[in-house]
Amino acid sequence: MKNKFCTSTKTRALRINFPPASKPFGSGRAFAFLVIGVLLVVLGALVWGYSIARSALPQLDGSLKVSGLSAKVTVIRDEHGVPTIEATCCALPVPTIEAI
Repeated sequence: MKNKFCTSTKTRALRINFPPASKPFGSGRAFAFLVIGVLLVVLGALVWGYSIARSALPQLDGSLKVSGLSAKVTVIRDEHGVPTIEATCCALPVPTIEAI
């Protein structure tokens, strides 16, 4: 079939040299840095949140020196976490009631 614009009957393939397709984030390096950065920020936020939540809890083990106490005080917690405070006191005179 003859084309009215082409006088030759032979068809030729048209070659167009396109540049190689570029990747959206360079070679993936920028995307990898972005993912690592986001993961580090999330991990840092989790560590910070854990430390804030942990600091609100009372000390359960060990001993602590408190100013104003003159005798030994012991705090014991039961299996539900309810504290029982045991303390010794200095020798105070016991008040007596006298009958009149």
